[in-house]
Amino acid sequence: TAELAAAAVGHAVRRAADDPRRARIHLNEARKFVRDANRDARRTREAEERAAQLHEFLAYRTPEGAEDIDPAPDALALLRRVLDEGVPLSPGERDLVERRAEERRCALEALYVREQCAGAIAELAHRFGGRATAGRPEGQELRLDWTPPGWEPGHWLRAGLVEGSLRVATMYRGAPGERTPEQRALDDARCHETRELLGRFEEITGTLGLELEFTLEQTEGALPGVLGEDAWNLDDVLDDVVAEEAGRRAARERDASREHPRHRTADGDRRR
Repeated sequence: TAELAAAAVGHAVRRAADDPRRARIHLNEARKFVRDANRDARRTREAEERAAQLHEFLAYRTPEGAEDIDPAPDALALLRRVLDEGVPLSPGERDLVERRAEERRCALEALYVREQCAGAIAELAHRFGGRATAGRPEGQELRLDWTPPGWEPGHWLRAGLVEGSLRVATMYRGAPGERTPEQRALDDARCHETRELLGRFEEITGTLGLELEFTLEQTEGALPGVLGEDAWNLDDVLDDVVAEEAGRRAARERDASREHPRHRTADGDRRR
């Protein structure tokens, strides 16, 4: 395009004296060539910047210890070609890259939500006692099991996270079947307690910055199940929470001791 603009200017110079009208036409052509060249250069620069951003995003490795995510090698190869050779993406290639980026964004978002929910469950167990496990069965992003204090060994809470909504149900240990009147009465009591505990869980997830829609499953009594099925153990996470809280408490006590002034008594002893 630069060569075309230069040629048009050359024609205009040669025609300026003999044919001013044709000279103006050549100058207008030169301006158009320059405008097109600037537009193409701007689009190329924007495409390369976008390719660099997408390449960095798709090549990002999750932190050590976190679930690994497929880096989408097909999209990375196309983006590398744009950056190394300046070859633009075709419409089909662009759709593939954008699709891979959206898939990775959703995967990272789901990973973040799972980690935050795991931390919320661990904090819940730390504050109110009980045991907690979390898992991800097929068809769900996350499943959380929590046994509130005093509920063992027969009952626990199960929260299933699906598409940003956390559905909570009261569970009992065992297979489906007829329940005795005493068992049904205890099921009803646990279901009633669930409504109170749900408010506590909402409070904890809110302090963690996790925005979720909570839904209490309306069921006839508790549901049968197996505690911790398809679950991983959150003991390590819970230990970290406990250790961190103990460290904060010790630091507060040290700070408080420094704030009390020491003074000298009449007998010369230094006392607080």
